[in-house]
Amino acid sequence: MIIIYLILIKIIYCINISQKNVVNIYNINSNLCLTYKDDENKLRLSNCDGNNIKQQWIIPKSDSGFYVNNYNTKLYIYIKNNTVISDIYFKNEPINYNKVSNNDNYKCLEIYEKDKSLIMDNNIRKTDQIRVFMNTCNFSNKNQHWKLRKISLNGDKKITAFINKVDMYRENISHTITTENECLSETLSSSFFMKGFLNNICINENYYTNPYYSKQCLEDIYSPPFESFNKYLFYYLMEREGFNNAYSRLTNISKNVAIFNVCWGRNYGAVLTGYALQTSLVNLGYNPYSIKYISKNKVRKSSDIFWQFERDNLFTSKYIVGYNLNELKKLNKYYDNFIVGSDQVWRLKYFEKQYKVYFLSFVEKSKKKIACAASFGQNYWEGSKNITNEVKNYLKNFNAISVREKSGVDICKNTFRVKAKAIFDPVFHLRKNDWKKLFDYKSKLNLKSSCLIYVLDNTKLLTNQINTILKKIKIPGFWIKVGRTNMYDFLKSIDSSQRVITDSFHGLCFSIIFQKDFICLCNKNRGEDRFISLLSDLGLMDRLFYDLNKVDWKKLPPIDYKNVNKIIEQKRQESIEFLMNSLEK
Repeated sequence: MIIIYLILIKIIYCINISQKNVVNIYNINSNLCLTYKDDENKLRLSNCDGNNIKQQWIIPKSDSGFYVNNYNTKLYIYIKNNTVISDIYFKNEPINYNKVSNNDNYKCLEIYEKDKSLIMDNNIRKTDQIRVFMNTCNFSNKNQHWKLRKISLNGDKKITAFINKVDMYRENISHTITTENECLSETLSSSFFMKGFLNNICINENYYTNPYYSKQCLEDIYSPPFESFNKYLFYYLMEREGFNNAYSRLTNISKNVAIFNVCWGRNYGAVLTGYALQTSLVNLGYNPYSIKYISKNKVRKSSDIFWQFERDNLFTSKYIVGYNLNELKKLNKYYDNFIVGSDQVWRLKYFEKQYKVYFLSFVEKSKKKIACAASFGQNYWEGSKNITNEVKNYLKNFNAISVREKSGVDICKNTFRVKAKAIFDPVFHLRKNDWKKLFDYKSKLNLKSSCLIYVLDNTKLLTNQINTILKKIKIPGFWIKVGRTNMYDFLKSIDSSQRVITDSFHGLCFSIIFQKDFICLCNKNRGEDRFISLLSDLGLMDRLFYDLNKVDWKKLPPIDYKNVNKIIEQKRQESIEFLMNSLEK
């Protein structure tokens, strides 16, 4: 059995084939198939018809090769090195690389601009008048999104589909549909997390006419209140585990976990911490939902880099606006488990108005309340006596408490009279390769000869000090543009750099995860103890500086990452075991 991979705009869709098979190649946005227009020797688009031999393309025996037209076997489309569809050729014609894109300069097949208005004309769709051409690839251009659809010439419509890691942010995901009835039973609602995959096969392709399976009906069936579950998680789990397991899992309230942290904020570390915790919970068999609780309604622009990442990678609720705890109490109906953390959710300076939320005051006693690597930020508690007594009562009702810094254990013991365990930040739950899967196909940055500078609280003095260091080590600097560098470039810039200078806690974490030669400026205002706790555990306190004028990089001993990674692996296991045991007991 041969698996053919077709990469279109960095998305791979595959058809699992056996023996000699043919496919339709269709445009996802218009739901029209590539058709050979024989009187002009051109490619055109028209309504998909499995019996139309001019729309049938014989699959080659390798992942790169010639997809031969079943009507005119002298005509073919060339797919080169898992890139994109070319324009048409005839046998013995020299390959024109203006038609066939290469890996260094992507071009993609798309609908001709002037013909886009014709897509909605049903009469035109029946013809082969809509033109296509090769244009520069643009991931957001839906007119460049294509798929292969297997055609079974014996009338047995068996479909097998694969969605590769380029399209999914966690891992390769595959789901097999073996019959039409199964396809119907596995189809969900209208907007699809994986680019409309099952909808397009089961509904948009006009295979089925039964009105029971209309989009509106499916949406009504499988779109319960947002408190119950996030539909994107439903789609993700369905592709990963199949419909029956996903539906059973998501309707089991004992597996639902409401998370309270600041993953909805405009901060790299906060967002990635939320992503890491979510990933761990999914892998443990739970259904995580990050609850976005804010003081006032926020309108996030589609151009906002943090919103884009959240939309594509996080399972989040709709915004819950205001400080009305009665609204939050409704969550008890849908969740058996509540987790607060990680990050500085228990630093009163940052969340003085929301502290009742982050100490889960609204959660019923019968529910599980867990703190996962919650941070006080400092080595002391910032609250007044009245607030301290109030928080003490809240924490007594927690089932399990873990904090991110060792000083947090002392605060819990001495101030609140509760037991706590110190664990690492959830970003350490994922290994280097796990993070690389997230950004490898979405960032082209390469800073192998540069020193990355990620500074949150920059000053003219600090800039001068950093430039002095760069001159001494004779390496150019690359500055992260905070709030403008997207999430994938943020991670890739650390991973690909030669060295790192940062005053950010999570900048420090990812420097360690990606095993970089780094120095860290202690940012006291944002929480000094966070740096001390992590670096002391890893035996890297010589990398922490309070004054960059004192940095002499050449005299610093090299970091023994073999030993560091052993410690991280132990801490990773402790953190995940804490999470698992807390949820299961």
